[in-house]
Amino acid sequence: MSETTYNTEELIAGDIKTQVVKFADDTYYRGMPVKYDSDNDRYEYDATAADLAGIFLEGEREIAANGWGTIITGGEIYQGGIVDDSNDALTIDEDFIAAVASRGFYIRRK
Repeated sequence: MSETTYNTEELIAGDIKTQVVKFADDTYYRGMPVKYDSDNDRYEYDATAADLAGIFLEGEREIAANGWGTIITGGEIYQGGIVDDSNDALTIDEDFIAAVASRGFYIRRK
């Protein structure tokens, strides 16, 4: 089996796992880190690695409260594809990389 690469891909660096989940009311961008809000049984944006549960996979999208969307729950991700809530590149340091590694994410530099 040969490997397929996409020169325009900014987020997915290899094999990933995905899941469809409920979200809090917000605008989400491809590559936004999200955490699970157990009080409301849904996911929301969070720039810290401490509570990372996934990375938003879809393109820019406004989601109403409890709307559904797809997240990456593990796998290989490019560092430059991770964005904040303004769709700007999120600053990724070694602590972030180490923290998300324990959650099944491998951050690759492009």
